[in-house]
Amino acid sequence: MLFSTLRLGSLTLANRIAMAPMTRSRASEPGYLANAMMRDYYAQRASAGLIISEGVPVSEQGRGFSFTPGLYTAEQVESWKPVTEAVHQRHGHIFAQIWHVGRTTHTAITNGAQPISSSPVSGVNMAFGPLPEGGYGFLKTDIPREMTTEDIRMVIHQFVDAARNAIEAGFDGVEIHGANGYLVEQFLHLASNKRTDEYGGSVENRIRFARELVEAVADAIGAERTALRLSPHMTIDHPADDPEMPKTVIALLKTLDPLGIAYIHFSENVMNVQERTDDFRQQVRDVFHSPVIIAGRYSKETAEAELQSGLVDMVAFGEPYIANPDLVYRFRHNLTLNEGHRETYYGGDEHGLTDYPVLDPMVFSQDPLNEELEAFITQYFRTFDQRVPFAELTANFDWSDLIYTSGDLRITKEGEYRRFYEQASQQFHNSVHEFRNLRISRKTPSSVDFSIDVSFYADQMPEPLTPIEVHGRIDITAVRKDNRWLFSRCNIVSEAQS
Repeated sequence: MLFSTLRLGSLTLANRIAMAPMTRSRASEPGYLANAMMRDYYAQRASAGLIISEGVPVSEQGRGFSFTPGLYTAEQVESWKPVTEAVHQRHGHIFAQIWHVGRTTHTAITNGAQPISSSPVSGVNMAFGPLPEGGYGFLKTDIPREMTTEDIRMVIHQFVDAARNAIEAGFDGVEIHGANGYLVEQFLHLASNKRTDEYGGSVENRIRFARELVEAVADAIGAERTALRLSPHMTIDHPADDPEMPKTVIALLKTLDPLGIAYIHFSENVMNVQERTDDFRQQVRDVFHSPVIIAGRYSKETAEAELQSGLVDMVAFGEPYIANPDLVYRFRHNLTLNEGHRETYYGGDEHGLTDYPVLDPMVFSQDPLNEELEAFITQYFRTFDQRVPFAELTANFDWSDLIYTSGDLRITKEGEYRRFYEQASQQFHNSVHEFRNLRISRKTPSSVDFSIDVSFYADQMPEPLTPIEVHGRIDITAVRKDNRWLFSRCNIVSEAQS
């Protein structure tokens, strides 16, 4: 079921694999703007059925991490447009996760504004921002100020503005971040909500802020473009568990069901996980009839099992998507996954963001350097047929088709052929990745040599030809000149056997 389509609001998703929201802290400052490397990062992952962006603060006061891109200024809106356009050009879909951290911040991050929350109760998590001694690091969060009803109205308005800005920026919808201990959950959770007014005490009162917030956003941009993320079985940034959270979430979903929002997204396994009862998901299905997305360290196999249960509709993957832009392709073809480099998860440049090796040809072609190399090799392949020692093949073979164009390596434009190139394609992409690493390294040599081994087999040749097997090696030299690499040599050695 992972590779089956899913109707989500007005969208038809190509598969049931979502990219979970993950803070990567690569925004440009000043201004907290999306940028070119973020565009490439999301575009590389556009084969996901749905991309959910990193958390995007709805205001300066709602920010808990430096270098996170916002959606509350006109400049920020403009900065996101190349990102969404790049995803859509690759037939992907992307929701913006709009976010207010509440108490989980520090005045050094909020430009001096005191953090706010449901009640003046400190959290246990750290914020990330400028340190007093210089540089950036983790900061102990400040004690929050209890929100007044006017503050609540203001924050709801900020979410509505951010949602409208997201649509203007080209996002397909928004996911309201109500999970992982941030502001929405600070109203839901007994350990953080000590209010005695209409926003505290009973379950009905504690879900009021979340309900009013979702209703306001849905009214502004449409319910089919509005979603919500919750974490009913985790205790994050709270001093104690809340045994009522599952019941509270069910009550909230029951009130939201008539709206017909796009989906509910459960974050299930980050830290301090409480046991999920077997009937919780069935209760969700009973009261909430929009799609259900789950995330929580699932593998391809466990995700498939969850989908087969009929109680969830989509599975989101977080960390695997950091190191595997082509995760859908790797799952589909049972290929090994890259391991992520944790030291590059937060902050920095393109390294650890857009330079992981890929096997999916559609992802590969998004890299400008790879496109340049691909065009260079294609130029030589156009005369490759003259080098194959079978003259009768020249009328049927177009070796320019050997370069990936549609996910399968096509040996000819006629007939049907089976793939026999997995190992060759991995060598090809690894060579390009190694080459790119040399290019971006400050210690690159003046030239680099590398070769690509290729092996193809065609078992349904047009009459009167018989099946053939072709082996080859492409030797390439690249020379660094004027701060760029130029491809200077491409020798092709081939051998064909019938």
